[in-house]
This record gives sequence, structure tokens and C-alpha cells, in this order.
Amino acid sequence: MAGEDWLSGFLKRHPNLAYRRPEPTSAARAMGFNRVAVDNFFTLLENVVDKHKLTPERIYNVDETGISTVPKSQSRILSMKGQKQVGCLSSAGRGQLVTAEICFNAVGTYVPPMLKYARKRMKEELLDDAPSRFWGTCSDNGWITTKIFFDWFKSFVQFAQPTKEKPVLLLLDGHSSHTKNIDLIDYARENNVILLCTPPHCTHKMYPLDVSFMRPLSTYYGYSAEVKNG
Repeated sequence: MAGEDWLSGFLKRHPNLAYRRPEPTSAARAMGFNRVAVDNFFTLLENVVDKHKLTPERIYNVDETGISTVPKSQSRILSMKGQKQVGCLSSAGRGQLVTAEICFNAVGTYVPPMLKYARKRMKEELLDDAPSRFWGTCSDNGWITTKIFFDWFKSFVQFAQPTKEKPVLLLLDGHSSHTKNIDLIDYARENNVILLCTPPHCTHKMYPLDVSFMRPLSTYYGYSAEVKNG
């Protein structure tokens, strides 16, 4: 049986290889992310961009993510070897999950984010200390709904200011609040917004926000909470 010395030597002889932890991937995602689906999507995207002469500032991507009011610790500390448990103080309870609606364009301009709380009525105090231009709403479970996403979309149109001569493109995932929303589709058509969905089960590889933004957001949110709480 090969030991650690053999593995170390093998990796030195093959510097193009790396010892990595695999990312869990569902069977649906593994099957959905294929060359045909990817090629078809990018062909369609290229046609839309060329037809409407879209520039980067007119190409947007939107996604939701859950943010806990009690984030997991992101830091490591030094401790004595052999000590099995290393603890730290944290807020009581598991925290409440808040859903953030995040959208930006291809040059990095951010649409004012929307926060969704799991409660019956919205209170402005919930936005105390939030960055400027954040706004909030609520639902029974804090998740996205067709109505809430439509409300967000109307604010997006006000921000992006699309025109017939200069329409904007909004990249979406296949969530039902996006794709099964007739009012939103009609409103988009009336206000010069082109809607384009990524292929099913491909967001983990193709969706800009999933690929490049959500994980750093979670990490730095955790760091920021630790610093603020001392």
C-alpha cells in the first residue's frame, strides 16, 4: 500500500497535479452541466448581445442568498497540541436567516440590495446599520416569492433605466419566481428588459454571482461580524 512518502514523491514528479478536496455535486447538476447545454446557452447569449448591441454596463445578473444573523466563525486560533476542543463565545441561538437579493452588471455596478425577513410586518429598525440604499421586505418564511421578486424587479427597472434604443439584459436562474411570473415577463417586455435564464442545474458553474461572488460574501460577512462583536 502506498504511503505518504510515495504520494509526496508522485506529486513532485507531476507538478501539474494537485491534491484537492472534491466539491459535492448532485447527480442532476452533473448531468445538466454538459457541452450541448453550455454551447446552446452561450450561442443564444452571443446572439442577444449582438442583436441589441449590449455593452457590459447593460448586462445584469441577479441571485438570492441566505445570510444568518449569527454567522459561523471564519477565524482560526493557536492552541496547545493535543487539545481536542477549542471554543469561542457566540450569540445565543442559531440566528435567523435573512434572504438577500443581489444584482450587479458586468462592470461591477450594484443595484441597491433587497433584504427579505421572515416576519409578518416590516420594521425599518431592521435596516439599522445597513449600508446606504439597502431596502427590506418580509414574507412568512423569508424566502423569495413571485410577488416579492416582481416588486424587486420594478425597482431594478427604475435603477437600470432601460430604453427602446438601449435595452438591458438580466440573467436569471430557473427559479419559479422568475420563470413562472407572467406579470414580470409582461412588465419586462413593456420596459425594454431582456430576460435570459441559464440552463437547469448549471448555476454552480455558469452563473456569475454563484461562481465569483457568493462565497467571498459569506466569508467576509463572517469576518466583519467577528470584528464588530470583538
